[in-house]
Amino acid sequence: MEHSFVLLAGDARLRALLHLLEEKGISALHLTACRSPAALEAAVAIAKTLVLPVPMSRDGVHLCSSGEECILLEDVLGALRPGQEVFGGAISADQKAKIEARGAKAVDFLRDAPFVLKNAAFTAQGALRLLLEHLNVPLQGLPVLVTGYGRVGKAAGTLLRSVGCRVSVAARSEVQRTEAALSGCAAITLDAMPAILPRTAAILNTAPAPLFDAGTLRRCQKDALYLELASAPFGAQETEVRAAGLHYVFGGGLPGRFCAAGCADAMLQVMKGKCPLLSPMCET
Repeated sequence: MEHSFVLLAGDARLRALLHLLEEKGISALHLTACRSPAALEAAVAIAKTLVLPVPMSRDGVHLCSSGEECILLEDVLGALRPGQEVFGGAISADQKAKIEARGAKAVDFLRDAPFVLKNAAFTAQGALRLLLEHLNVPLQGLPVLVTGYGRVGKAAGTLLRSVGCRVSVAARSEVQRTEAALSGCAAITLDAMPAILPRTAAILNTAPAPLFDAGTLRRCQKDALYLELASAPFGAQETEVRAAGLHYVFGGGLPGRFCAAGCADAMLQVMKGKCPLLSPMCET
């Protein structure tokens, strides 16, 4: 049976997207695993459009999955046919070139500005959920440090201030520090960061750069929460965070864990603007 859409691997976001497509009467199939390259090739061959995870791959070898990561990216790309559309997140230049070499078209969700803003907001909401889950104290007046002030840092700072946290932002960029100060946060340089760590109950790192070494972490409150929201190489090493007596929580994939339905709708909006098959079917 030919399907308009085949969704591969992923997490609750793709399950929610499948539900949205089926609600609109669109033929779709979601494969979370595949027994063999031949079976995967057959599944890819029946699709007009493929939807891959966000991010597409963490290790460059497998598609991201909420379960065992068993679908090889190379097998997927090798099975593409001319004219197909491939949606995914964080598609590298090399992966994009391989998709286009097969005559297919690559569309990266994370290059769509409205999607990126929504995804940052979903990440911030997930971070708030984790704070509530791991800190048995009121949020009102809670001293929180946000490191990095890109889209996720801004969304997290705004949301945490709205629930009463006392938010400090440490950022390299003077422009970002000015933005943070104008939003009502206390803005500091990275060099000034160690001085406030003894008074900080939670750290939310959004910067994909090593900001915390073992010595810096030892300045933190014992049992403070360190929440890693960045991608590799991360703000600190988990072993060093734990060795310093902090509570380490990895916040990868928060939109899929806590805001799957909203993410799926945001993905659908991107697809409506790019996929001729989908646009007329989603008008209602």
